[in-house]
Amino acid sequence: MTAGHLLYDPDCGACTRAAGWLGRREMGCSIEPITPGRLAELGVDADRATREIPFVLPGGEVRYGARGIAAALRTGPAWLRVAGALLDARPLRPLAARAYGVVARNRFALPGGSAACALPAATHGSPARRTYET
Repeated sequence: MTAGHLLYDPDCGACTRAAGWLGRREMGCSIEPITPGRLAELGVDADRATREIPFVLPGGEVRYGARGIAAALRTGPAWLRVAGALLDARPLRPLAARAYGVVARNRFALPGGSAACALPAATHGSPARRTYET
């Protein structure tokens, strides 16, 4: 049984590259490209998934953005579990969310990135910039 599902944007080279890097680690979660069918099957908000990476926990809870990355990391080897725990530590969540927002808004400029990686213009002021769960 999988420890959850990390869904990434397959049209974004930077996202695909990061997913590939994680896939080469011993992760307990599945790492899958986003498809409309899979989003619906897992109960993921399709609009939000265009702005923030979703991670679906085994019970069906969906975590997005930095919390989603943290949850995925916590399924990996010990050193990644530590990184995931730090990212998800209550005092660090606001900082992790802000850092995630910067990366999400600029993913087109990352190695492997392209214009296809850019967030839709209408989302630049929305959750990737200001949402974090406490």
